[in-house]
Amino acid sequence: MSSYINRAQLQGVVGNDPELRYVGESGKAVCNVRLATTNRYKTAQGEFVEETEWHTIVGWEAIAERMAQLNKGDWAAIEGRIRTRTATDAKGTERTHREIICERVLRVDRLRGETRGDATPAPTSQKSSPASALVKPDESWGGFVS
Repeated sequence: MSSYINRAQLQGVVGNDPELRYVGESGKAVCNVRLATTNRYKTAQGEFVEETEWHTIVGWEAIAERMAQLNKGDWAAIEGRIRTRTATDAKGTERTHREIICERVLRVDRLRGETRGDATPAPTSQKSSPASALVKPDESWGGFVS
C-alpha cells in the first residue's frame, strides 16, 4: 500500500494583518494571511542572493481564530497542506491559486535584539547553537494548535 504526503512547513514573516471573516449559514470562521519566506544562497560568482516567496495561508474554525491573533511583521511558523484551486475572475479569466491550508500555527520571536511579550532576550554568549539563537516559541501565545 502506498502512502502520499501533502505537507508544508513554513517559517517566515507575516506580510499583512490577518483577514478574519465568518462564512455560510453556520458562521464558520476563515482567516487569510500572507507569509513571506526568504531563501538565501551564494552564486557561483560568490555573490549572496536573497529570493523572497509569498505564500497565501488559509485557516478555518479554531485555527482561523488563532491566526487572527497574528500581526503584520510577526514571525510565524505554520504547518498544513497545499491546495491548488482555479477560479474565474470578473473578466472571465481563469486563475490558479495555490495556498496552504493551515493545520497548526505558532508565533515565534527572534531572540537576537528583539523581544515580544514576556519572551526573554537572548544571551550574548557566542556559545549557543545557531538554531537555538534564531527562534523561540512564544509560550504566552499558546504554541502550536491542532
